[in-house]
Amino acid sequence: MNEACIYLFSSLLTTIQAVPRDLNDLEDYDDDDRTLDKLLNGDNVTLSDENMWLIPYDEDSTQYLKINFQQPTTVTGIRIWNYNKNLEDTCRGARLIHLYMDDREVSPENGYFLRKGPGHCHFDYAQDIIFNVTQQQQQPHQQSLRKVHGKTTDDTSAMPCGFVFQLRVLSSYGDPYYIGLNGIEIFDQAGHKIQLTENNITAFPHSCNILDGVKDDVRTPDKLVDGVNDTFDGRHMWLAPVFPGQTNIIYIVFDEPITISMIKLWNYSKTPQRGVRQFGIFVDDLLVYSGTLPQPALFSRGIVPGVQLPVQHHTVLFTEAEDIAMKEKGHLLSSSFSMEEQEVTLTNDRAVLKSHKERYSKSNVNQELRPMTSVTSRR
Repeated sequence: MNEACIYLFSSLLTTIQAVPRDLNDLEDYDDDDRTLDKLLNGDNVTLSDENMWLIPYDEDSTQYLKINFQQPTTVTGIRIWNYNKNLEDTCRGARLIHLYMDDREVSPENGYFLRKGPGHCHFDYAQDIIFNVTQQQQQPHQQSLRKVHGKTTDDTSAMPCGFVFQLRVLSSYGDPYYIGLNGIEIFDQAGHKIQLTENNITAFPHSCNILDGVKDDVRTPDKLVDGVNDTFDGRHMWLAPVFPGQTNIIYIVFDEPITISMIKLWNYSKTPQRGVRQFGIFVDDLLVYSGTLPQPALFSRGIVPGVQLPVQHHTVLFTEAEDIAMKEKGHLLSSSFSMEEQEVTLTNDRAVLKSHKERYSKSNVNQELRPMTSVTSRR
């Protein structure tokens, strides 16, 4: 084990030992702050390496951390915050650990895979390991295997596998101040919907509530997974401010590596100009998809009074399973920006009008002119 911050669900801790103890065991180190006691100082969501533990690592040796209790204690799991000094240094974090209790191994035969630190503090990156729950024994980024006509073959679509799924939002459909979504659903390698809770999802910026003067706006990230996606009710949507030079990111985080076959997205329907346009999907910081999400149909609210068409979802497909592909045939997104990135110039009697590309291009936006918006639980 290289580095990891371990929080114990007990106050009965008496001693903690490590081999090596810290970097000060090396000849050239004598005053390094990244000592063993930092694991228990309570400052875990941080970029300050003064609150982290670091040891020299040798593949040919055994590195271990030993925790002693003053009396027999029932421990159901541990919570780990991996090394998180910065994005580059997250490679120093622990990747695989084996856990023993009274010299008896309680981890799976292949150990537990740990989630890499994010290199930022956009969310609490703690990872819970529960001893009576077996972690999926598949390494992140490992290609999935599936049966086709009775034969086990590589899925050439290489369904992504990882701990942290990011939806990086690159542009809206014209609103320079806000961007949003109605809902997100993700599906495992067998095509079954993965039940997400508010503990799995967050965003940066989080929501409109981070703005001065905005309070109790209900359009928070948890609404993306509340199951109410085909709606025009703002109380079941996510909306966040857009700031210059900053990418809006939605995070879906798991405590074990998850393989997915597809992602369904419902774009923001309350104000279509605030919907997501260009976006990318990252799995453990690796880009697996980039494309454009269509707006909800402009006629969805209904030309005829009292008639309202559904808000359609759009699907990013990672599997070649024919049954899944056929079900989503009418909703599939293509993995390309090429059509959207073409320069289209309109002319009128040889006078050049505003181009299609300029319509959505980012310009210097006066933040002081940001319009206020708020949706509360009662309207």
